[in-house]
Amino acid sequence: MPKSKSQSIIDAIKSLVGTDERNKVYAILDAARKKEFYHIFDTDKHRDFAYIYEQIHREKWFPELPWFKEYCRCIYPLKGKIPEILLKATPYLARIDLNSSFSRWLFSECWGDNCGIFFISQASEKKLFYHFKKLLLAKSESGESLYFRYYDPRVFKNYLPSCTPDQLKIFFQLAEMFIVEHEGRKSLGIYRFSDFKLNVSVNDFSKELLVDDSHSITQSP
Repeated sequence: MPKSKSQSIIDAIKSLVGTDERNKVYAILDAARKKEFYHIFDTDKHRDFAYIYEQIHREKWFPELPWFKEYCRCIYPLKGKIPEILLKATPYLARIDLNSSFSRWLFSECWGDNCGIFFISQASEKKLFYHFKKLLLAKSESGESLYFRYYDPRVFKNYLPSCTPDQLKIFFQLAEMFIVEHEGRKSLGIYRFSDFKLNVSVNDFSKELLVDDSHSITQSP
């Protein structure tokens, strides 16, 4: 039966999660690519409640904002308080409830726009936070520390095939698999590490689509 784009993606990821209740879906989402992420995820006093109220009042958003207070953290690799200007362009680690209205908004509005990567894990959120925060800093050949935007699908898809088995082992240490947009909005790439090599498969759900529901939930004024 034909489906919307967001429902096709959700169903595809649910099939990858399987029946093991220990498997959880997470995302690393880029606030530099989608300004809504900062307004949704930031729980500091600088949170822009006026912006959120405006979206809810116009019935262009979803009602589940409090959910993120427990399941989302900024992973910018700086100690101490992060300046607000950086929070608006930082990656956020978020647990994704595939049955929520947020997930429907996320996959209809953000899939195909290089807004982040997804993965399945059984690790604790504390371990995930420190693991993916550590990966944000890389060393150049001269020893200089560089900021590594691995959570950008374009960077991710070019970087992983170039990795050695030891590098892949570190990257996949806490993730069973990674899921990213593949060649536009109507397919997803599934990245696994097994037998000391990277395995990539593609789930093309274009034939299932009844309608591409991009911009059907949140619209510009």
